Amino acid sequence: MNNPKQEPKGVSPIELLVAVAIILITAAIVIPNLLRAHMTANGSSAVEFIRTNAGATTYNSNSTYPTVGLSTAARTDGLPDENPPC
Repeated sequence: MNNPKQEPKGVSPIELLVAVAIILITAAIVIPNLLRAHMTANGSSAVEFIRTNAGATTYNSNSTYPTVGLSTAARTDGLPDENPPC
């Protein structure tokens, strides 16, 4: 009944082993690179956060705010201040 010239059906264990080995080798290369990129992105984000907060702190400590209404430079409607400085 068995015909020796007939192709076997399915996947051999060697083929499975080769496929799994290729996947593991690829993962071993890719995963460290992804982790390194993630750490670099977190570091860049932290540096940018510090720069932004340092700039905001410098701006807030060196600027004066109008006590009444908006300053002329900040008005967007083109009208003069309600209480101009004397």
